[in-house]
Amino acid sequence: RRLQEMRKSAGLDIADRIRVRYVAAPSLAEVLQQHAPSIIQETLAVTLEPGEGTGYSEEQEVDGEKAKFWIEKAQGL
Repeated sequence: RRLQEMRKSAGLDIADRIRVRYVAAPSLAEVLQQHAPSIIQETLAVTLEPGEGTGYSEEQEVDGEKAKFWIEKAQGL
């Protein structure tokens, strides 16, 4: 849900494929990686990877853990 809201804020269409990067506490990063396949499918992402990114970014709190997410439209797809 958070990534879909970010997509709207970034001015991207709901059907656009996106690349997602994040910086999060180790416990949250582990959860993101465990659920990566479903997150990717639900958000039409082509990647969900740790590390800083480019494009639109937001800091968010997820289950009490702070994280920063970057999304950008995937090119060439």
